[in-house]
Amino acid sequence: MKMILWRMVLGGLLLQLLACAPIKRMVRLEENLDTFETQGAIAGAVWLTDVPAEQAGLVLYEMATPMREVARLHGDDAAHFGFLVPMGRRYVLAAFWDKNGNGKPDNGEATQLAGWPDGLLMEAGETRYQQINLSSRSPAAPAQLQQPGGLQAAADGISSFPFFAGREADWGERSFNRQSGTQGVWAPLDFIAHNGVGIYFFEPYRKDKIPVLFIHGSGGYPQQWRQFITGMDHDRYQPWVFNYPSGIRLATSADALVELIAKLQHDHGFSDMIIVAHSVGGLVARQTILLAEQRLPQQPVRQLLTLSTPWGGHTLAELGLEKAPVVVPSWQDLAPGSDFLQQLFAQTWPQSVSHYLMFSYRGRNLWLPGNSDGSVSISSQLLPQAQQAATRIIGYDETHVSILNSDAVLKQAMRWFQSVSVDAGCTGVATLPQGCLRQVATRHDSTRLVPGSATQ
Repeated sequence: MKMILWRMVLGGLLLQLLACAPIKRMVRLEENLDTFETQGAIAGAVWLTDVPAEQAGLVLYEMATPMREVARLHGDDAAHFGFLVPMGRRYVLAAFWDKNGNGKPDNGEATQLAGWPDGLLMEAGETRYQQINLSSRSPAAPAQLQQPGGLQAAADGISSFPFFAGREADWGERSFNRQSGTQGVWAPLDFIAHNGVGIYFFEPYRKDKIPVLFIHGSGGYPQQWRQFITGMDHDRYQPWVFNYPSGIRLATSADALVELIAKLQHDHGFSDMIIVAHSVGGLVARQTILLAEQRLPQQPVRQLLTLSTPWGGHTLAELGLEKAPVVVPSWQDLAPGSDFLQQLFAQTWPQSVSHYLMFSYRGRNLWLPGNSDGSVSISSQLLPQAQQAATRIIGYDETHVSILNSDAVLKQAMRWFQSVSVDAGCTGVATLPQGCLRQVATRHDSTRLVPGSATQ
């Protein structure tokens, strides 16, 4: 009965909050969702073997009679691609060695196709990821694709967006700020159109440095990692950031990220990397690692460090699904008991990946029953299934946001970063046996860790 009354109170408060939210924000979200209902996305990368990058080309065709060229990329822009396309149509991608520089595949030019001959049929809201392997030994394009013709994208409502792995940037990058983080929740399609989705580098790739990939949470943005990244040991580690619109479905974000990691692993050949993720970013990271275990020839991730992640979901996401006039897509995955969360823990955690789970416990929130860090309940952060897969668990007297700027968190992370291998003894396995159980002692939380977990 108390829970029912509490949900009624929260529901009333939520409606008041939504009523006070900027009307333009809600309207823009609805417009974005309406567009999602009429479009799909085709994204991916061209993997080159012995074709010069500056001579690589990519053409998107809509299947018709005759075939219609609707988008074209060249050089570095062709290495990664993203297109928003109308639903219910079929498309073909052609990556080719553009020897004569005319922007289309000609007879005798090596060409690799995706979607030929039946075409990629796009449904509303669907995202297709395509990996195209192009070499000088690839065959020439079919005659239907060698016909001359101008671009027809504008009339057909087709547009390209940045989808990239390894673009260099600095802290002045326009998509790194709070405004972009907000846009990523409430106008995710606008975010994609303006900023794209991708992994940024802060320096050229160095094979003698371990990559550390940072993933922000819901409404987050790369600038939040600035103090952490600045304090890192830059002689041993190279920081990367994954920038994505956090309002889209979490599985979609993870699908995109594993494709980008695969491309980087192909280009640079690294075998070890670390992921650091905050809040909802931890859910994206866990799904990415599970996908990498299935799809990549070698699992590149050796350590996952998560901060204040809502492993059990978030009550407000569930209430938003019930009460909000317009629903942010990621709420469907964040609602406790969602299909996404259930499958996230139904899969076996890879033994080769050490998960260091950090949680925060300072703060109160009238919207959340029980103890929290001001944004996420401690019970969600310490979901038993997440504990069972963790190599270490440690709590901090920090809020949901201040944990990102904690010197103690940074120092502890640097100690863990020093080795990508697990320790000996009790800590030498990802799931600890009963005898390795230790307790967490905090001022605000009485949650008891389940057997098979450990803290430090």
